[in-house]
Amino acid sequence: MKTVTPLSLAILLSLAGASGFVTPALADYKVRICTGEDQANGCPVSHDAMFGCGVSYDQAAEVVCTVTENAQKQVLPYTVLPQGTHSGGRCGYGWALVTCRQ
Repeated sequence: MKTVTPLSLAILLSLAGASGFVTPALADYKVRICTGEDQANGCPVSHDAMFGCGVSYDQAAEVVCTVTENAQKQVLPYTVLPQGTHSGGRCGYGWALVTCRQ
């Protein structure tokens, strides 16, 4: 097992500084969204985010995949995988898995 000494760390950091700041890779993250009327009790599956009637999966994905960096909002690239629907309420319920790509 190799040990990182203060000198080797300083060399590594200076090399990273010479080519630009190196940040660790960020992982994609998944959010299960649900759309429908009864936002408290209506969705028949567990979900991470709930949206009302008339909200499309793409509109919901844009909301959950929006990040703010340096006071600038940016929508991360995303994919939507529809998973199911169920009747009920005024407009029924639909759910999908959104993957936000970082």
